Amino acid sequence: MKVAITGANGFLGSYLIKECLRLNFQVIALVRNGANLSSLPTQNKSLYKRNVDYQKDLTLQFQAIKKEFGVIDFFIHNAGVTVSLDKQEYFDINSLLTEKIIQALEKSDSISTSGKFVYISSYAAHGPKGINKPVSLYGESKRQAEDLISVSKLNNLIFRPTAIYGAGDYAFLPLFKVAKKGLYPITNSKQKMSMIHGADLASVVVAEMQNKTGVIFANDGETY
Repeated sequence: MKVAITGANGFLGSYLIKECLRLNFQVIALVRNGANLSSLPTQNKSLYKRNVDYQKDLTLQFQAIKKEFGVIDFFIHNAGVTVSLDKQEYFDINSLLTEKIIQALEKSDSISTSGKFVYISSYAAHGPKGINKPVSLYGESKRQAEDLISVSKLNNLIFRPTAIYGAGDYAFLPLFKVAKKGLYPITNSKQKMSMIHGADLASVVVAEMQNKTGVIFANDGETY
């Protein structure tokens, strides 16, 4: 089984790679030139790291990867931006880049006929309960990416995870640090949220991508 993963050196990407390797998949980690690869496993014969320049012709780059490894069974698009001071960056990376990747995969015919394009979206693309639409630029950009995937020719599966935490995540780190000292932020007492550990999400993604299509919401089943 051959799996290619974008954003492979990121927080969730490292968990996805470890889970795929645990199942003895052949993994192609797609990373930008100069990216920090310290989170990736070393000396694993089933892991191949390949640089991708998203500013250049992706079709040619995917054709080169296809020539080297053959068609891919699963292409997991995990790369994206969650926080940015530049409003346009959400759409440039989360939706427009997704569109470029889809087009390049279709033109290069890189995914096997029984294969699948797997997208790591976010619950933010759905929006809060009762509103059922994105309420942030991040959510809007993710929803736009989902819409582009749904009209593509690729067999696909979309995951909408809730807040993700775990070793290697720096978004929740300040909160956990102050909580360890007994200090907690003041919030509405009725405010609730759901979460999922990165390792658990990776396990769900890799298991479900082999059987399902459509949209899957992912959380750990608890409310906090």
